[in-house]
Amino acid sequence: MKNRFYCLLLLMVQLAASAAESAEVNKGIAVITGHGEVLPDDYVVTFYPEDTKKEECLVSDTIANGRFRLEVPVGEGFTVGHLYFNTFAFPSMRHKLYLTPGAHVEVDAVDNYLYTWPVKSNVPEQDEVEMLIDNSRQLWIEVQKEIMARDRNKSRFKGTEYLHWSDSVRRVIDLRSLEFLKTRPVGRVWLDEAEVLAKMLRYDAILSEEMRSMYANLDDSLKNTPQARSMHNYLFAGSHLGIGDEIPDVEFFDLKGGVHRFSEFAGKWRLVDFWTGGCTPCIRAIPELKELKDKYEDNLELISLSLDKESDWQKISAKLPLLSNNWNEGKEDYGLFTRLGLRVYPTFLIIDPAGRIRGTWIGYSTGSLKQKVNFFLRSKGATEYEVSDGARTIRFPHYRTLDTDYTLDIDRIEINEEGTKVYFSYVFFPDKPISIPADTYLTDSTGRKYSALGSNGIVLGQKQVADSDGSGSFSITYEAIPEDVDAIDFHEDSSGDGWKIEGIALMPVP
Repeated sequence: MKNRFYCLLLLMVQLAASAAESAEVNKGIAVITGHGEVLPDDYVVTFYPEDTKKEECLVSDTIANGRFRLEVPVGEGFTVGHLYFNTFAFPSMRHKLYLTPGAHVEVDAVDNYLYTWPVKSNVPEQDEVEMLIDNSRQLWIEVQKEIMARDRNKSRFKGTEYLHWSDSVRRVIDLRSLEFLKTRPVGRVWLDEAEVLAKMLRYDAILSEEMRSMYANLDDSLKNTPQARSMHNYLFAGSHLGIGDEIPDVEFFDLKGGVHRFSEFAGKWRLVDFWTGGCTPCIRAIPELKELKDKYEDNLELISLSLDKESDWQKISAKLPLLSNNWNEGKEDYGLFTRLGLRVYPTFLIIDPAGRIRGTWIGYSTGSLKQKVNFFLRSKGATEYEVSDGARTIRFPHYRTLDTDYTLDIDRIEINEEGTKVYFSYVFFPDKPISIPADTYLTDSTGRKYSALGSNGIVLGQKQVADSDGSGSFSITYEAIPEDVDAIDFHEDSSGDGWKIEGIALMPVP
C-alpha cells in the first residue's frame, strides 16, 4: 500500500512539474536560477538580451542568500543574452545563454570566474556553448584571473607585456575553437561562434584563410543567414590599408540619408573618429573633439563614423551633442574599419590634405587628442639635403615609419666625421615629463649600431618637462655615420619595445 502511495505521489509531482513547464512554454517564459557562496547578497543580477529591441527580456533580480531567479519573457524562438552583475567581484566577461520558451537554466557560481561557471540547461544549444568553453576552460580561467588582477592593479605584466600575453593566449583559444567547429554539425551556436572567429581572425594571414575555406563549404542556404553574411563581410572586406596609403573615397550617409565622401574636404586635414554608442571613452572624447574643431577651424575637418547599426545609431545620435559630420558606412565594423586593420574603439584616423593616411591610434584620455592633432598640424618645413666640405645636413628628412606614439619627430640631422647630431622636436601633454634612455642608438641597413655620445636640451635617462603648450626640443649626438650610408633607424632604447623611427633617408628620395 505504501509503495502505491509513493508511486502516486511521485506521479503527481511529475505531473505538476510537467504542467508548470507547459505553462512556462505557453507563456513564453525561460527561467534562470543561480546559486553559490561567491554571490554577494543585495547585489543585482540582470539578463541582457543581445537583441536590444527585446527590451521586455531585460530582467533583474537581487541576490539573496547566495541565490537568484530570473523569469525571462522570451516569446517565441531563440533569445540570446548574458548575465551581468553590478559588482567588481567578477571579471568583465559574460557567459552567453541561449533561451527558448520553457527553458530551465541553472548557473553554478563555484568561484569568481563567471565565464567558466558550469551551466546546466534543457536547451541543446546551451550544451554546445558549454562544450566550446570546456575546450579551453583552463585558458579562460587564466584570462579571467589576469583581468581581475589588472582591475586591482596587481597584474604580473608590465607595459606591453600584457598585450603580447593576451594576444598569444587568445590565438590559442581561437585555434582550439576553430578545430572544435570542424568536428561539430552546423547549427545556431556553430554559426554564432564562426561569426566571432571571423571577426577575431580576419587579420591572421593563416587562420583567416581557413575561415574563408570554412565559409566556402557552407550550403548556399546557410550563407544567407545573418551570421554567415557577417563572416563574409569580415573575411572579404577588401585590400588592407596602411600608413601612407591613399584613403579610398567610399560612400557614407548622414542621419537624413544624405551621401558623403572624404573628398568633400580635400585640401584639409581630416580627423576621423570611429565610435559606438556603448563606448564610454567615445562619448567622453566629444568635448575635446569640439575644442579641436574650434582651434583648427580653417584647416581641420572632424568626421564621426558610427560603427553601430543604423537603428541604434539613430537613437544614440538623438541623445548626444555630436559633431555636424556624423556619418555611418552602413557596414558596422567590417567596412573601412576592417580594411584599416582596426579592432577596438574609439580609434582615430588622421588623413592629410592630399588624402593620404598619416596615422591611427586607439583609446581616449583627457588631452590625448590635442596632443596627437597638434603633432600633425604643427608647422613643418620642406625636406632639404645639403652637402658641404664632407658634412651632410638633412632638414625634415623623409622616413618610412614613425612609431613614437605621434610624440617625437626629427627636424634636422647633421653628419660629419665627429658624429651624427639628430635634432628632435616633440608634442606631448603640457607640463608632463618626457625622457630618452641613455642606451638610445641608431642602426643602418647592415645592422651596425651607433651609440649615443651626448645630448643637448635633455639629460639622457632623466625626465624633461614639456612647455606649457606641450611642445619641446632637444638634440642627441651619436657616433659618426659613414658617407655611403643612405638610411638609418632611430631606437629609443635597447629593450626592443621603445619608440622607433625607421627608414630615415640621408640622401634624396627618388
